[in-house]
Amino acid sequence: MVVMKGNFWNFRGDDGLDRSHVPPTPIWIAIIRVVQLLFALLTLILVAVGASYFGSSWASVGIAAFTFALTLIHIGWLAISILAFPIAYNYWAQLGVEIACVIFWLATWASLAADGSALGTVRGYRDAAQYNTAAGCIKGAAGVGALTWLLFVATLVFFVISLIQYRKAKAPAAGTTGPEAGEPKPGHELSQVSQQPQAAYAQPDQYGQQVPPQHGQTGYVEPNQYGQQIPPQQQYQQQPYQGGQPQ
Repeated sequence: MVVMKGNFWNFRGDDGLDRSHVPPTPIWIAIIRVVQLLFALLTLILVAVGASYFGSSWASVGIAAFTFALTLIHIGWLAISILAFPIAYNYWAQLGVEIACVIFWLATWASLAADGSALGTVRGYRDAAQYNTAAGCIKGAAGVGALTWLLFVATLVFFVISLIQYRKAKAPAAGTTGPEAGEPKPGHELSQVSQQPQAAYAQPDQYGQQVPPQHGQTGYVEPNQYGQQIPPQQQYQQQPYQGGQPQ
């Protein structure tokens, strides 16, 4: 789908900053982020109105304040890191904070709903209007908190899907950066050349040349193995014995 592949942050692509490590984010996710922040602020305001009457000793009040701070830091970090300082962005950190927001918003609206259900409607008292207003704010904060929790569940599910697709798309590109299969690695060409079989030295034909027979001799004479002619040797001739009988 187009919304799954389109990257909302590409409109900042002309600033020279590298955002290739940011998973694609469609524009409707950016709109949901703004709604999440507004709902978190509305929840905090409603809780503050209720706490001004009932006090701030309830656990739900403290959880709501912490969850609002977590949401503000999370969305603010996403906006600043991606738009201004992409080097500070890490998708594993975003995944962890997304999970934390889902958990704490669930705890926030559940605790507010539990406290709000214990508050009834008061009539006839002098401060009944203030009481009912404060109780209504606690109950309303629980409802807005539940909606905020659902929005964070939606953004978490989408981010997980987007992250999986992003990592799958990056995996083949990372695998083709090295030498292709079967190609020698750099620096190994010389060793491969030295390992190639060298052509054997072709010896000259042992019987290609005939050695002329020596003077006075016939028969087979072993040829020169190196193809050179052997000069004829002078034949030894027995000299006749000259002389008399020994005295």
